[in-house]
Amino acid sequence: MLSNLPKTCIITVTYNSIRHLAAFLESISVQPCFELVIIDNASQDNTREFLKKWHKIPLKLIFNSKNLGFAMACNQGIQYALSQEFEYIVLQNPDTLVEADWLYYLIESACHSEKIGLVQSTLVLKDAPHLYNTSGNQMHYLGFGFCGDYLQPTQSVGDHPIAFASGASLLIKKEVLETIGELNPDFYMYCEDQEWGWRARILGYDIVVSTRAIVHHEYDFIKSSLKHYYLERNRWWIVCQYYQAKTLFLLFPAFLIIEFG
Repeated sequence: MLSNLPKTCIITVTYNSIRHLAAFLESISVQPCFELVIIDNASQDNTREFLKKWHKIPLKLIFNSKNLGFAMACNQGIQYALSQEFEYIVLQNPDTLVEADWLYYLIESACHSEKIGLVQSTLVLKDAPHLYNTSGNQMHYLGFGFCGDYLQPTQSVGDHPIAFASGASLLIKKEVLETIGELNPDFYMYCEDQEWGWRARILGYDIVVSTRAIVHHEYDFIKSSLKHYYLERNRWWIVCQYYQAKTLFLLFPAFLIIEFG
């Protein structure tokens, strides 16, 4: 058990997030020993005005003049966290609600082993908390990343290894971040957490899900041509970066079939 919780930097990226913020900030405010950094990607609703008026907990606010994408905005928060010597950095979506002991359990899971580099929260559906949003993100050998056990009933299981941690709610240790580097800003949005996880695993770190760190996520798999473009482009970037040429050659028939699909 942890006797003293290390101060943690929680990083949240907003974009037209006004409808989520009050509930999100209320749930975060009960957590112990943290600083919340919010990076706004040029929201066009009242997000900025709301954040400026929020005084229940101190906020470190960064307002971008344009939408820099998820990865680059997260990196702004990460650079601040590293400059302030935080031991743990958490990426957290604004469309989430965290349970009372969430941060404690997330850090406790990270402390189980020095080999653990990243820890994902257990994400359940906000409107159906008995169902998983993701019990730990999984990855197909053709590069597709997806939510583990999506829409399946939650179970009482212990922490266990996963392919990669969802950027909706993950913790990374400071020393691991300094080793593997920041998120790849070229990804702009989607798959950046998947590539981060692959990078961490190649460098010898384990990735686990903390089954007691519960986060309620207002998740909706929105289909759009823009999302499809970034998912496909970034998937190809990942496999071309991490697979050897002979592996790509062996998998070419499978890639061809799935592309026609």
